Amino acid sequence: MTAAILLNAAGTSVQVFEKSRGPGGRLASKRTSEGGVDIGAQYFTVRDQGFRALLDQYAPDSFQPWQANLVLERPAGQLQPFAEDARYVGVPRMTAVSRTLSEQLSIDYETRVAKLSKPDGTGRWSLEDTEGTQYGPFDLVIVTAPPVQTRDLLANSGLDALNNEQVLAAAVMLPCWAVGIRLSAPLAVNFDGLQPAAGPLGWLARDSSKPGRKAASEWWMLHATPEWSAAHQDAAPETVQRVLVDAFRAQNAVPDEVSVTETVVHRWLYARSADTEAGPGHLWFAEEGIAVAGDWLAGGRVEGAYLSAAGLIQQWREHGVIAAP
Repeated sequence: MTAAILLNAAGTSVQVFEKSRGPGGRLASKRTSEGGVDIGAQYFTVRDQGFRALLDQYAPDSFQPWQANLVLERPAGQLQPFAEDARYVGVPRMTAVSRTLSEQLSIDYETRVAKLSKPDGTGRWSLEDTEGTQYGPFDLVIVTAPPVQTRDLLANSGLDALNNEQVLAAAVMLPCWAVGIRLSAPLAVNFDGLQPAAGPLGWLARDSSKPGRKAASEWWMLHATPEWSAAHQDAAPETVQRVLVDAFRAQNAVPDEVSVTETVVHRWLYARSADTEAGPGHLWFAEEGIAVAGDWLAGGRVEGAYLSAAGLIQQWREHGVIAAP
C-alpha cells in the first residue's frame, strides 16, 4: 500500500492485487463477541519522518499511542521494562490503519497472482491468477509477498534466475501460533505486555488495554515462540489453545476461579523475518522490470514495510524510472 500510494502521488497508475479478503496482512484482527482482538502485529513504531508524514496524510485518525507497561522476563524471573519508545496501535483495532490506507487505492481482493509473463512481444507484463484470469498489461511489477511465496511466483513465471539473488534465496520467515482469550475477571498483574524468558509463550499482551477498545471484558493475546510454533506447526488448534492457555495461567498464577470464556486461534506460517538486520531494503531487477519489497528486507517490523517500499520508490525516482512528484 505504501508503494502504491507513493506511486499514485507521482502520477503513476497502480493496480494492487491482494489474495486475502481485506488489506493489511499481519496488521490483523479477529472478530469476537465484543469487537476485535489483534492477532498479528501488536504495535508499531513511527521513527522515520516519511512514515509519520504518510500516516498523517492518509490515515490520521486510524492510530493512537499505546501507553502500555511492557516488560521482559529475565532468566532469574525478574521483570525488566522494555526500552523507552513511542508505540502505536490501530484504533479501534490494528486493521484500522491498513483499511484507511486502502481507501486511497484500486485493489482486487481475493486474487492470488500465480504467474507473470510477457506474451505479446511488447515487453509488458501480464499477470495470471490461480483461476486463470489475465490482468494487464503492466510496465512494472512489485512483488510484496513473503519470501517463500515470492520465490514460488518467480519460479512459476520462469524467472528462476532472480531467485538466485542471495538475500531472496536465503530469506526465512518464522511461524507463530496466536491465541486470543477473554477472561471472566481482570488479571491482577502490573504489566500490559510480557515477553517470557522460557516456555512455549513468546509474548502475551492485555489487548483490552489498547486505546479505543470497547470490550467489556479483559482480553489477552498469546503468541507462541517461533521454535514452539515450528515444532507444532500442524497441531490441532484445540491442542495449541490448551497448551498456550495452560502456560498463560502458570506464568501469571491465574486463580482457578478466573476462567477463559471465549477464544480465537490463528496460525501464522510467515509471522516475522528470521533476519532482524537492516538488509538491502528492497530488490530491483531493472532488466526484467520487477521489484521485490517487504518488511523482511528492512529488518522486519511494520515500519520496515514502509521503509522497504519508500526506498524502492526513491530509487525509481533517482534513476528516472518514474517522474518525481
